[in-house]
Amino acid sequence: IGLLEHLRDTYNCRYVGTARETRTGKPGLASTAQLNRKKMKRGTMDYKSCNGVLALKRKDNKVANILSSDAG
Repeated sequence: IGLLEHLRDTYNCRYVGTARETRTGKPGLASTAQLNRKKMKRGTMDYKSCNGVLALKRKDNKVANILSSDAG
């Protein structure tokens, strides 16, 4: 998340895409284990927005981590 803020503030460069869980900087989202439970339905998501950066975890076939500095 620090890199997204740096790119946005220094170069006015925006980012939307996926990221590995270990690279997101622990934004306080539900854990992958929590989203992988059988009772959690496909499409379940958890998100957090702070300082213009949106961090989102969504369960599809697997859990996807999505970061955005374009809309947050």
